[in-house]
Amino acid sequence: MQNLSKKEFIYVVTKDLPTPPPYFFKDAKINISGYDSYETIINRESKALSVEEVKLKIRDGVTVIDTRIPDEFEMGFVPGSISIGLNGDYAVWAGSLIDFHTPIVLVAEEGKELESIVRLARIGYENVVGYLKGSITNWILAGEETEKIISVPGKNIDRLANPIILDVRKPSERETCFIKNSVFITLSQLPSTVNTLDKDRTYAVYCAGGYRSIIACSLLKKAGIKRVYNITGGITSMKETAPEYISFVAI
Repeated sequence: MQNLSKKEFIYVVTKDLPTPPPYFFKDAKINISGYDSYETIINRESKALSVEEVKLKIRDGVTVIDTRIPDEFEMGFVPGSISIGLNGDYAVWAGSLIDFHTPIVLVAEEGKELESIVRLARIGYENVVGYLKGSITNWILAGEETEKIISVPGKNIDRLANPIILDVRKPSERETCFIKNSVFITLSQLPSTVNTLDKDRTYAVYCAGGYRSIIACSLLKKAGIKRVYNITGGITSMKETAPEYISFVAI
């Protein structure tokens, strides 16, 4: 209801538009050429894989996407897997971060496997080769190694050993406020820049509330960075618990 000029209106509605995810252009082609039916996709991709089958597929180069909520993921996950929880913008981030043609194995909460497959299929990702039967529980019961991500309250980041504080939010969020001395790399840019980061450093990652930062932490872990911490509750929590660490910038 603001009285804006045409120029001002265009600026407001377009200033924070991200680069279109690669799947946008793939979907356009699929809409022209056609796509498999729902039944075909479900029958092909709803394959319960044993722990040994998943290990073989990992050796063959599949991408493992863990669709459990971040709180569960950080407590233990298949090494090298990427957290993209169903409780957030699951399809958007999968389409933004995962190559369109890469084969995918899913780790999902039991009973959520079908949803994980269907929501990917809706954006044209029809390359799921199966899911881990029994979820992470079977992986652990088989004696397989898991990795963890440690979350730390923002007020305790000064207890970490000279960390690089990594902000993975959107530019408009960064313009409003940020943790002092933090490095800014949007989550969508992280896959193309993660291999330029110093793997011997400690990283403390934050977003607004925690969903994107866990995704980012999993990408850092996958890239071979060992010391990765998630800032609990993101900058939203820090505004209340540790405002002295935050720089507020006028828009």
